[in-house]
Amino acid sequence: MEVILHSNIPSLGKKYSIVTVRNGYGANYLIPRGLAILATKASKKIALENTKQANHRLTRLKEEAEAAAYQIQELNLALLVKASKSGKIFGSVTPLQVANLLKKHDIKVAHNQVTLLATIKQVGKYDVKVNLGYDVESTFTLEVQSES
Repeated sequence: MEVILHSNIPSLGKKYSIVTVRNGYGANYLIPRGLAILATKASKKIALENTKQANHRLTRLKEEAEAAAYQIQELNLALLVKASKSGKIFGSVTPLQVANLLKKHDIKVAHNQVTLLATIKQVGKYDVKVNLGYDVESTFTLEVQSES
């Protein structure tokens, strides 16, 4: 029996792929649970079109991530924090603070996409890595400055 998968199934295949399974597995497990549909001529055409659209969307999202990575590489950002006269920060700089700073420059990233390459507890310059997804990463220099 040929079926078209509606979701990624690790042992079987990816979403919208056409796979051959045993009749009982398809009729009693995959189809009733909404994991697959029967592969007819019309549903094969629909699956092919859905695959094309998904690939196009993925390409567009990767291009947007690469454009954002280029923007990030060109940035030299300064973050103002409370610090002592010796330059020691009260607390430390967090990925959330860096993400909010990037949002002020029209670059939308979540705090879990920001990786601080060193613990920032002193005033100075630090490298920050941003993972934009789709195997796209960017690094920029963050200058931490005292407010006073």
